Amino acid sequence: MRSPDELDSVQWDALDHAYGSAEDVPELIRALYGDDEEAASEAVHELFGSIHHQGTVYEASGPAVPFLAHAVRHAPSHRTDLLMLLAVMADHDPSAAGSPPRLGADVAAVCTELCRVLPDLLPCLGDAEPSVRRAALRVVGAVADLLPAGSAAPTLVEGLYAADPVPAVRADAATVLALLGRETGALDHPLREVRLAVAVLEAVIGRRRRPAAVLRLGEAR
Repeated sequence: MRSPDELDSVQWDALDHAYGSAEDVPELIRALYGDDEEAASEAVHELFGSIHHQGTVYEASGPAVPFLAHAVRHAPSHRTDLLMLLAVMADHDPSAAGSPPRLGADVAAVCTELCRVLPDLLPCLGDAEPSVRRAALRVVGAVADLLPAGSAAPTLVEGLYAADPVPAVRADAATVLALLGRETGALDHPLREVRLAVAVLEAVIGRRRRPAAVLRLGEAR
């Protein structure tokens, strides 16, 4: 992760986002840490529209990832929104990440940075807020095909699937485990939400042969 004190070490004005120069990104990230809740909310909205715009990422998106990860852990609010932003920026077709890789350079940069900071985000899987746990699961799912051997993420996701008190969290965990290639037997799970999530996953994979499509888990609430 990178703190706001390091923002000036990146030459943001030489990078682009959806509206041109990314020179405004440092100001937006700093606003996440302030006492002005309205300014922080507006910053989140602007980041969703600039470094991730209608499913597209940009040169500035990858460099922003470690700063956004720091904000998730240290800014006073908007953890769910920021985790969701990280997840949607990394959304990709796993078949494009093989050898040779066919991911676009900007998506690849986001995924690389997200895998690098993921260990710092894993505590969010144990957050008291269900919406944060669901958004953290979305982050793990976004890079499920890229996780290094020995990552703690699968074990933590298995814990949520086994014991989380919120059915929607367990359903999302089942989906992520499937993306991680873990066998769960979830189609026979006693919770309807879990069975439905896995059935949707199998239907999408069968129809599109594109597992990344199901990374669009139910919106965190």
